[in-house]
Amino acid sequence: MDTSNRTRINFYIDGFNLYHAIKDLNRPELKWLDLRAVCEGFIDLQTQEIERIYYFSAMSTHRPRGLRRQEQYIKALRHTGVDVVLGKFFAKRRSCNNCQSTWWAHEEKRTDVNLALRLVLDAIDDKFDKAFIVSRDSDFVPAIREVVERCPEKRLCLLAPPNLKHSGDLKRCLPPSQQKNCLKSLKIIHLERAQLPDEVKDERGELIASRPIEWEQR
Repeated sequence: MDTSNRTRINFYIDGFNLYHAIKDLNRPELKWLDLRAVCEGFIDLQTQEIERIYYFSAMSTHRPRGLRRQEQYIKALRHTGVDVVLGKFFAKRRSCNNCQSTWWAHEEKRTDVNLALRLVLDAIDDKFDKAFIVSRDSDFVPAIREVVERCPEKRLCLLAPPNLKHSGDLKRCLPPSQQKNCLKSLKIIHLERAQLPDEVKDERGELIASRPIEWEQR
């Protein structure tokens, strides 16, 4: 089949935005999500093809149990051809103005910057014809505006995480002519239909990653 005329699609997934939306569903088994299968559900496989799927996150090194689950998931994603781009968590001292007590907290850094930069550079370098941004974080407003202004031939679509409305700030960045067909939403049915196998194995049958116990089907 001739694929030279297919529309090239990229996906840019805000990992924490998506994770917390799924967490709020109180269905932990849905976290073992096959992102490639999800993305394929939003394109026409006859006329479009996925070039890259980017998953932006950071390793929760300060939470050992969470880190183990995250490591399994990232191994599984990479096996399916998802590009995982990692930021970092940094410790930061916080204080209470009333009682003057202090404590250490951890803040995720670089994830938003990594996504925004990758989106803009890929648009300028002609790496896609159409891009989906899976997030409702208004921090991406400058990046989306930059793509719309510099690369008006590129089509951008917003894919809202489950049970969340689209960010009004992000919607307003899109040209009015694109808003009708470029505002999509992830639904619970999409998550249910796109689960990774409990054991992800390579072509030789060797285990790569397995579903964490906490994420097992109920």
